[in-house]
Amino acid sequence: MNITGGGAISSGSYNSFVIGYDSDSTGVVTVDGASSTSNSNGLAVGYYGSGTLNITGGGAVGSNICVIGFGSGSTGVVTVNGDGSKLTSSGDLCIGQAGSGILNILEGGTVLIGGTTYVSYSQGSTGSINFGTNAGTLTTGSLAASQVN
Repeated sequence: MNITGGGAISSGSYNSFVIGYDSDSTGVVTVDGASSTSNSNGLAVGYYGSGTLNITGGGAVGSNICVIGFGSGSTGVVTVNGDGSKLTSSGDLCIGQAGSGILNILEGGTVLIGGTTYVSYSQGSTGSINFGTNAGTLTTGSLAASQVN
């Protein structure tokens, strides 16, 4: 699914936006361009399947809580690339809750987390945050990570 050219999608105040729901599913969503937005109560990228979210060209995604790599065996990748591109969560961000999660913040992208950012939350999960050569910014209430390199 592509949200471009100022397009918007909202899942409502009680619903979540899930990419890669079932174990045998693969989902890819791109939010590209200024004024292109997605807002939801919860965001899961790689719920039990494989999910990819690309936020580029000034696109913005907001959620109350965000999980990348939710279930065991899941894979989630979120890339925030370019000036003005933004991922925000008023609550927590979990990168690798029970699965595998990767957050890429590149070329001036911005991630704003009101709560805690967890990296590799559960035993057996994997999580990483990657900054490119022209790094972006992660602002978070606190960081809980099993390893920082």
